Amino acid sequence: MERCRWARAMLLQGAMCDTKGNWILGFNKFLGVCSVLEAELWGIFEGLSLLLKQGFDRVLICTDCLEAV
Repeated sequence: MERCRWARAMLLQGAMCDTKGNWILGFNKFLGVCSVLEAELWGIFEGLSLLLKQGFDRVLICTDCLEAV
């Protein structure tokens, strides 16, 4: 796979809140070299995985990356 010319070492971070805006949990993960889009998609995947492990079955995903949608 050809790397995007903007690829660089990425660290992703995420935070999950309930419907009232109260913090539930957060995470971070070093991804290595990848594109911004890959990092965004990994963040969504990691967040969903953590929430499923915690027993949540309904999730609203908010992102500012239109390509990821």
